[in-house]
Amino acid sequence: MSEPRSNALDLITFCESAGRSTGNFLAALSEYEPGSDQWKTYLKSACNSENNLIQIVAFEEIGKSSDADWLPFLSEWLQPETFPTTLVAVINAMGALGGIQSRDDFATFIESADRNLRGAAINIHYYLPHDEAIDLLLSILYHDPDPDLRHRAALRLANLHSDAGLPLLLEGMHRENLFGKLTNACALAILNHPRGLHFLHDLIATHHTLSKLDRTRLLFHICGLGDQVGFELPPCDRPEDLPVETIFQNASDWIEGCSGFQKVVSMDSGNHITEFI
Repeated sequence: MSEPRSNALDLITFCESAGRSTGNFLAALSEYEPGSDQWKTYLKSACNSENNLIQIVAFEEIGKSSDADWLPFLSEWLQPETFPTTLVAVINAMGALGGIQSRDDFATFIESADRNLRGAAINIHYYLPHDEAIDLLLSILYHDPDPDLRHRAALRLANLHSDAGLPLLLEGMHRENLFGKLTNACALAILNHPRGLHFLHDLIATHHTLSKLDRTRLLFHICGLGDQVGFELPPCDRPEDLPVETIFQNASDWIEGCSGFQKVVSMDSGNHITEFI
Protein backbone atom coordinates (compact mmCIF):
# COMPACT_ATOMS: atom_id res chain seq x y z
CA MET A 1 0.00 0.00 0.00
CA SER A 2 1.40 3.41 -0.92
CA GLU A 3 1.64 6.20 1.62
CA PRO A 4 -1.28 8.64 1.92
CA ARG A 5 -0.84 11.70 -0.27
CA SER A 6 -0.66 14.04 2.72
CA ASN A 7 2.19 12.04 4.25
CA ALA A 8 4.05 12.00 0.95
CA LEU A 9 3.71 15.77 0.62
CA ASP A 10 4.91 16.26 4.20
CA LEU A 11 7.95 14.13 3.39
CA ILE A 12 8.69 16.12 0.21
CA THR A 13 8.37 19.39 2.14
CA PHE A 14 10.71 18.13 4.84
CA CYS A 15 13.30 16.95 2.31
CA GLU A 16 13.17 20.26 0.44
CA SER A 17 13.64 22.19 3.68
CA ALA A 18 16.49 19.91 4.77
CA GLY A 19 18.15 20.29 1.39
CA ARG A 20 17.99 24.07 1.61
CA SER A 21 19.42 24.26 5.11
CA THR A 22 22.30 21.88 4.45
CA GLY A 23 22.93 23.49 1.06
CA ASN A 24 23.17 26.92 2.66
CA PHE A 25 25.56 25.56 5.28
CA LEU A 26 27.86 23.97 2.69
CA ALA A 27 27.79 27.11 0.58
CA ALA A 28 28.86 29.20 3.58
CA LEU A 29 31.57 26.65 4.46
CA SER A 30 32.95 26.82 0.92
CA GLU A 31 33.82 30.49 1.44
CA TYR A 32 36.68 29.39 3.72
CA GLU A 33 39.89 27.66 2.72
CA PRO A 34 39.60 23.96 3.71
CA GLY A 35 41.79 23.31 6.73
CA SER A 36 42.13 26.98 7.64
CA ASP A 37 41.41 28.25 11.15
CA GLN A 38 38.26 29.99 9.91
CA TRP A 39 37.07 26.80 8.23
CA LYS A 40 37.62 24.80 11.42
CA THR A 41 35.92 27.41 13.57
CA TYR A 42 32.88 27.43 11.31
CA LEU A 43 32.68 23.62 11.39
CA LYS A 44 32.96 23.55 15.17
CA SER A 45 30.15 26.07 15.51
CA ALA A 46 28.01 23.94 13.18
CA CYS A 47 28.63 20.90 15.37
CA ASN A 48 26.83 22.80 18.14
CA SER A 49 23.91 23.76 15.91
CA GLU A 50 20.39 23.13 17.18
CA ASN A 51 19.65 21.75 13.70
CA ASN A 52 20.58 18.07 13.85
CA LEU A 53 21.00 17.86 10.07
CA ILE A 54 23.55 20.67 10.14
CA GLN A 55 25.38 18.83 12.93
CA ILE A 56 25.49 15.62 10.92
CA VAL A 57 26.77 17.34 7.77
CA ALA A 58 29.42 19.17 9.79
CA PHE A 59 30.73 15.92 11.23
CA GLU A 60 30.67 14.38 7.75
CA GLU A 61 32.87 17.22 6.50
CA ILE A 62 35.26 16.66 9.39
CA GLY A 63 35.45 12.99 8.45
CA LYS A 64 36.33 13.93 4.88
CA SER A 65 39.14 16.22 6.00
CA SER A 66 41.81 13.50 6.43
CA ASP A 67 43.00 15.53 9.41
CA ALA A 68 43.54 13.32 12.46
CA ASP A 69 43.97 16.43 14.60
CA TRP A 70 40.17 16.48 14.79
CA LEU A 71 40.10 13.26 16.85
CA PRO A 72 40.39 14.88 20.32
CA PHE A 73 37.51 17.21 19.43
CA LEU A 74 35.42 14.29 18.20
CA SER A 75 36.20 12.25 21.32
CA GLU A 76 34.63 14.97 23.43
CA TRP A 77 31.31 14.16 21.76
CA LEU A 78 31.40 10.52 22.88
CA GLN A 79 28.97 11.16 25.70
CA PRO A 80 25.75 9.33 26.58
CA GLU A 81 23.96 12.69 26.37
CA THR A 82 24.82 13.08 22.68
CA PHE A 83 21.77 12.70 20.44
CA PRO A 84 21.91 9.22 18.80
CA THR A 85 21.97 10.38 15.17
CA THR A 86 24.69 12.88 16.05
CA LEU A 87 26.60 10.11 17.81
CA VAL A 88 26.47 8.00 14.64
CA ALA A 89 27.92 10.93 12.67
CA VAL A 90 30.69 11.35 15.26
CA ILE A 91 31.55 7.64 15.15
CA ASN A 92 31.65 7.69 11.35
CA ALA A 93 33.91 10.74 11.36
CA MET A 94 36.26 9.10 13.86
CA GLY A 95 36.32 5.93 11.79
CA ALA A 96 37.10 7.86 8.61
CA LEU A 97 40.04 9.52 10.38
CA GLY A 98 41.39 6.24 11.75
CA GLY A 99 40.30 6.94 15.29
CA ILE A 100 38.53 3.65 16.01
CA GLN A 101 41.02 1.04 17.15
CA SER A 102 39.05 -1.22 19.48
CA ARG A 103 35.46 -1.92 20.50
CA ASP A 104 36.61 -1.54 24.11
CA ASP A 105 36.79 2.23 23.59
CA PHE A 106 33.02 2.21 23.03
CA ALA A 107 32.00 -0.18 25.80
CA THR A 108 29.93 2.55 27.48
CA PHE A 109 27.66 2.67 24.45
CA ILE A 110 27.72 -1.01 23.47
CA GLU A 111 26.63 -2.00 26.98
CA SER A 112 24.26 0.94 27.54
CA ALA A 113 20.72 0.35 28.79
CA ASP A 114 19.60 2.86 26.13
CA ARG A 115 18.85 0.97 22.91
CA ASN A 116 19.45 4.16 20.87
CA LEU A 117 23.02 4.39 22.13
CA ARG A 118 23.58 0.68 21.51
CA GLY A 119 22.17 1.16 18.02
CA ALA A 120 24.56 4.01 17.32
CA ALA A 121 27.51 1.96 18.56
CA ILE A 122 26.81 -0.79 16.01
CA ASN A 123 28.41 1.48 13.42
CA ILE A 124 31.88 0.98 14.85
CA HIS A 125 31.96 -2.44 13.18
CA TYR A 126 32.61 -0.71 9.85
CA TYR A 127 36.00 0.41 11.14
CA LEU A 128 37.12 -2.68 13.04
CA PRO A 129 39.20 -5.57 11.67
CA HIS A 130 36.98 -8.25 10.11
CA ASP A 131 37.12 -10.78 12.95
CA GLU A 132 36.54 -8.12 15.61
CA ALA A 133 33.58 -6.76 13.66
CA ILE A 134 32.09 -10.25 13.41
CA ASP A 135 32.52 -10.80 17.16
CA LEU A 136 30.80 -7.51 17.96
CA LEU A 137 27.85 -8.25 15.68
CA LEU A 138 27.50 -11.82 16.95
CA SER A 139 27.31 -10.50 20.50
CA ILE A 140 24.48 -8.17 19.47
CA LEU A 141 22.74 -10.89 17.45
CA TYR A 142 22.70 -13.39 20.29
CA HIS A 143 22.42 -11.20 23.38
CA ASP A 144 20.86 -7.80 22.69
CA PRO A 145 17.34 -7.57 24.16
CA ASP A 146 16.06 -5.40 21.31
CA PRO A 147 14.75 -7.39 18.29
CA ASP A 148 15.40 -4.53 15.84
CA LEU A 149 19.06 -4.35 16.85
CA ARG A 150 19.40 -8.11 16.56
CA HIS A 151 17.95 -7.90 13.06
CA ARG A 152 20.29 -5.04 12.17
CA ALA A 153 23.20 -7.18 13.33
CA ALA A 154 21.97 -10.03 11.11
CA LEU A 155 21.96 -7.68 8.10
CA ARG A 156 25.45 -6.37 8.85
CA LEU A 157 26.74 -9.93 9.32
CA ALA A 158 25.42 -10.86 5.88
CA ASN A 159 27.38 -7.94 4.40
CA LEU A 160 30.46 -9.56 5.96
CA HIS A 161 29.43 -12.91 4.40
CA SER A 162 28.42 -14.50 7.69
CA ASP A 163 25.15 -16.45 7.71
CA ALA A 164 24.85 -16.41 11.50
CA GLY A 165 21.72 -14.28 11.24
CA LEU A 166 20.07 -16.38 8.51
CA PRO A 167 16.94 -17.31 10.53
CA LEU A 168 16.19 -13.64 11.20
CA LEU A 169 16.72 -12.73 7.54
CA LEU A 170 14.33 -15.45 6.39
CA GLU A 171 11.81 -14.36 8.99
CA GLY A 172 12.14 -10.82 7.67
CA MET A 173 10.93 -11.96 4.25
CA HIS A 174 7.45 -12.20 5.78
CA ARG A 175 7.30 -8.48 6.51
CA GLU A 176 4.37 -6.69 4.95
CA ASN A 177 6.21 -3.70 3.51
CA LEU A 178 8.26 -4.05 0.35
CA PHE A 179 11.20 -2.01 1.68
CA GLY A 180 11.67 -4.49 4.55
CA LYS A 181 11.47 -7.47 2.22
CA LEU A 182 13.98 -5.91 -0.17
CA THR A 183 16.42 -5.23 2.64
CA ASN A 184 16.30 -8.86 3.75
CA ALA A 185 16.33 -10.20 0.19
CA CYS A 186 19.53 -8.31 -0.65
CA ALA A 187 21.22 -9.66 2.48
CA LEU A 188 20.13 -13.18 1.51
CA ALA A 189 21.40 -12.63 -2.03
CA ILE A 190 24.83 -11.70 -0.68
CA LEU A 191 24.77 -15.06 1.10
CA ASN A 192 23.80 -16.81 -2.17
CA HIS A 193 20.51 -17.95 -0.64
CA PRO A 194 17.75 -18.98 -3.08
CA ARG A 195 15.01 -17.14 -1.17
CA GLY A 196 16.57 -13.74 -1.69
CA LEU A 197 17.86 -14.41 -5.20
CA HIS A 198 14.50 -15.59 -6.54
CA PHE A 199 12.58 -12.80 -4.83
CA LEU A 200 14.79 -10.14 -6.41
CA HIS A 201 14.83 -11.85 -9.80
CA ASP A 202 11.04 -12.11 -9.92
CA LEU A 203 10.60 -8.50 -8.82
CA ILE A 204 13.06 -7.24 -11.45
CA ALA A 205 11.25 -9.23 -14.13
CA THR A 206 7.95 -7.54 -13.25
CA HIS A 207 9.25 -4.11 -12.28
CA HIS A 208 7.09 -2.37 -14.90
CA THR A 209 4.02 -3.40 -12.91
CA LEU A 210 5.26 -1.70 -9.72
CA SER A 211 4.24 1.73 -8.56
CA LYS A 212 6.77 4.50 -9.12
CA LEU A 213 7.58 4.50 -5.42
CA ASP A 214 8.10 0.73 -5.22
CA ARG A 215 10.16 0.75 -8.40
CA THR A 216 12.37 3.43 -6.85
CA ARG A 217 12.72 1.30 -3.72
CA LEU A 218 13.74 -1.68 -5.84
CA LEU A 219 16.30 0.39 -7.76
CA PHE A 220 17.73 1.79 -4.51
CA HIS A 221 18.29 -1.71 -3.12
CA ILE A 222 19.63 -3.14 -6.38
CA CYS A 223 22.22 -0.36 -6.62
CA GLY A 224 23.26 -1.06 -3.03
CA LEU A 225 23.55 -4.76 -3.82
CA GLY A 226 25.66 -3.95 -6.87
CA ASP A 227 28.07 -1.94 -4.73
CA GLN A 228 28.30 -4.85 -2.31
CA VAL A 229 28.77 -7.78 -4.70
CA GLY A 230 30.37 -5.98 -7.63
CA PHE A 231 28.06 -6.28 -10.64
CA GLU A 232 28.40 -3.30 -12.99
CA LEU A 233 26.54 -0.08 -12.27
CA PRO A 234 26.73 2.16 -15.38
CA PRO A 235 28.07 5.68 -14.84
CA CYS A 236 25.48 8.44 -14.80
CA ASP A 237 25.97 12.19 -14.48
CA ARG A 238 22.33 13.22 -14.16
CA PRO A 239 19.46 11.51 -12.31
CA GLU A 240 17.17 11.90 -15.34
CA ASP A 241 19.64 9.89 -17.43
CA LEU A 242 19.82 6.97 -15.00
CA PRO A 243 19.98 3.77 -17.12
CA VAL A 244 17.39 1.91 -15.07
CA GLU A 245 16.85 -0.93 -17.57
CA THR A 246 20.58 -1.56 -17.84
CA ILE A 247 20.97 -1.67 -14.06
CA PHE A 248 18.09 -4.12 -13.70
CA GLN A 249 19.45 -6.28 -16.53
CA ASN A 250 22.94 -6.38 -15.00
CA ALA A 251 21.43 -7.35 -11.66
CA SER A 252 19.32 -10.06 -13.27
CA ASP A 253 22.36 -11.45 -15.10
CA TRP A 254 24.34 -11.53 -11.86
CA ILE A 255 21.53 -13.32 -10.02
CA GLU A 256 21.18 -15.92 -12.79
CA GLY A 257 24.90 -16.65 -12.47
CA CYS A 258 24.67 -17.38 -8.74
CA SER A 259 24.80 -21.05 -7.79
CA GLY A 260 22.02 -20.51 -5.25
CA PHE A 261 19.68 -19.32 -8.00
CA GLN A 262 20.35 -22.40 -10.09
CA LYS A 263 19.54 -24.84 -7.29
CA VAL A 264 15.98 -24.18 -6.32
CA VAL A 265 12.69 -24.57 -8.16
CA SER A 266 10.30 -23.87 -5.30
CA MET A 267 10.14 -23.27 -1.58
CA ASP A 268 7.37 -23.93 0.91
CA SER A 269 5.76 -21.36 3.21
CA GLY A 270 8.45 -21.99 5.82
CA ASN A 271 11.21 -20.94 3.40
CA HIS A 272 12.37 -24.53 3.01
CA ILE A 273 13.56 -25.74 -0.40
CA THR A 274 11.15 -28.35 -1.73
CA GLU A 275 12.54 -29.05 -5.22
CA PHE A 276 15.93 -28.98 -6.91
CA ILE A 277 16.87 -28.68 -10.54
